[in-house]
Amino acid sequence: MTSLVADQRERQFVPPGETDDLIPLADPRHLFTADNVVPLVYRTGVNPTVISTLNAISARLTTPGLRDLDAEVEIDGRSIATVVGAWLKRADLN
Repeated sequence: MTSLVADQRERQFVPPGETDDLIPLADPRHLFTADNVVPLVYRTGVNPTVISTLNAISARLTTPGLRDLDAEVEIDGRSIATVVGAWLKRADLN
């Protein structure tokens, strides 16, 4: 998992536990964009409910939003369940 430097959340990424003696590289021209996040599921486990749920999440989850969620877990130390639960409420998906 990649974590973000707390005061440089937008474009500077540092692997967890490796923040000492590293110089984060800025991307002011936004040349290095994030990849699309694609859910992977086991085919026999997919049903209309799973499809509609994944579509609803995909429609609301943005790259900056995903970065913020990652920072809440990796930098702020919040639990994944807490962060995701709060996001689902904000996105009106709970």
